[in-house]
Amino acid sequence: FFLEAQYSKKNYAFVDSGGDAAPGDVVNGTNITYAYANVDAGSPAFCGSCGDEKRDNENILVKGSYFLSSDKLGSHDIVVGVDSFDDMIYNNNYQSPSNWHVWLYEADPTYGADGVLYPQINGYVEMDYWPIFSVSQGSHFKTQSAFINDTWRLSNNFTLSLGLRYDKNDGKNSVGEVVADDTRLSPRLAAQWAVSDGLQLHAGYGRYVAAIANSIADRSGGGVPSWFGYIYDGPPINAQCDASGQNCTFVPQYTTPETLALMFQWFESQGGLANTSLWYDSPAISGVNEVVSNLKSPYTDELTLGFTTRLGSKGTFRADYVRREYGDFYVVQRDTTTGTVEADVEVAPGVTINQEFDLGYVVNDNDTLWRRYDGLHTQFTYRASSKLNIGGNYTLSKAQVNLDGEKTGSGPI
Repeated sequence: FFLEAQYSKKNYAFVDSGGDAAPGDVVNGTNITYAYANVDAGSPAFCGSCGDEKRDNENILVKGSYFLSSDKLGSHDIVVGVDSFDDMIYNNNYQSPSNWHVWLYEADPTYGADGVLYPQINGYVEMDYWPIFSVSQGSHFKTQSAFINDTWRLSNNFTLSLGLRYDKNDGKNSVGEVVADDTRLSPRLAAQWAVSDGLQLHAGYGRYVAAIANSIADRSGGGVPSWFGYIYDGPPINAQCDASGQNCTFVPQYTTPETLALMFQWFESQGGLANTSLWYDSPAISGVNEVVSNLKSPYTDELTLGFTTRLGSKGTFRADYVRREYGDFYVVQRDTTTGTVEADVEVAPGVTINQEFDLGYVVNDNDTLWRRYDGLHTQFTYRASSKLNIGGNYTLSKAQVNLDGEKTGSGPI
């Protein structure tokens, strides 16, 4: 009997990542992006003064192994254990210290004779507001598992492997709502048969279950910014234009903080956040138009069939056909049956905006989406001499899918 215990913990944080202006400071804490020049000005993006972002996890594993040999029933190599994995994220995704981001589309970076940037504000200019209405309490996704496996050698020629794994998900999003509470049983079956001294056949089946993706399950939680897009339609700044607002020439007068102060002074004079006539698109308010509940873990079913044969007296060759099929994909269902939802959002003290949204549900799907993998996995080893071993492998595979389930920046979608 052998007992094994493992414990691991990761503390990981983004510290001081972003602008260091005081939260809410529109003059020093607003980011400016020149859309077609790949240049930023003003405050760095995100907010380094709003607190750290934490992505921690903790894992506890206890496993026991027992070897039992008998005259009539062969030998048993039994493994049993429990496994607990805790995934924790604390993140308020502020886009800048002020929650504002200015986009310039018809101007390149303009510098004065002193080398200082004087933003030229004319033409089409967007002022994007990214408030966080529900501050994160930290998400908490825990998977608790138990497993047992018996490698049963019935004889010198025949071996069975029988296993079962139980996984239970308990997931709370960053506002404390339970969004995942499911269980799965995953069988593992395998067999090996030595047909002759030089040929062995093997086959297996197993289901493999993934943990709930935190980024998916926490979509209706806290710390996620909403978005309101406004047009700057005020007077040109650091530019002299004709009566139609065209044919502008660069006139350096105001530095970046001074330019932002003038822009927000004009914006407030027009009614500020309450002036919905300045919207250039419908807002996106987080936490109201998508509902996450009873989310299940995605899984993969794997089937293998293969053989191993000898290469003379010094080598072996193995080939396996592997088939994998995937299930319970993440999807958002938003159609005529899911209805709408009204949101009364206080975007600023005393300023409330009412907006209606199409409601969507984050669910699992096995009907519309599919993904499968077929592979021929081969490998060989050969002992050329007492001092030289040669080995190699080759895989011929084909993956087919009718969805693109990941993004470079955000992972699973």
